[in-house]
Amino acid sequence: MAAIESGRVHQIKTKTKKRKKFRINTQFKYFSYLLIAFILGLTIIYNYAIITQTRMEIDDINREINLLSKEKEDMLVLIESTKNTGIIEENARTFLGMDYPDLNQRTFIEVAYSEEPKEIAMESTNQKALDNIFRKTFSLISD
Repeated sequence: MAAIESGRVHQIKTKTKKRKKFRINTQFKYFSYLLIAFILGLTIIYNYAIITQTRMEIDDINREINLLSKEKEDMLVLIESTKNTGIIEENARTFLGMDYPDLNQRTFIEVAYSEEPKEIAMESTNQKALDNIFRKTFSLISD
């Protein structure tokens, strides 16, 4: 009977060892599953953070693009307004005191359409230009 009891005790000991090993194995499996789930959760959260950050950068760049396009439109309007001859004329009259020339301020130039008079006309204009330069310099010296 002692042999039977010792066999049972041996079987009970092996069963308890198997149960302990099974419990340790299952606990390790659950812990590893939990660890894997935690790591997956962290990577998902990290990826969402990266996506949010890139969206914010894209929004900032879009705001900057909109601001620059508005600036460009303002500059184009300013350029168009400076090209307008009416505004140029008005600025010349108000700020510079300019006006259209009178009849006595106008000079009429006769234009010749043949080859010979062109050369003569060019020489005469060069001569006139030199005469004007001399007159202006002498008038400055005399004053």
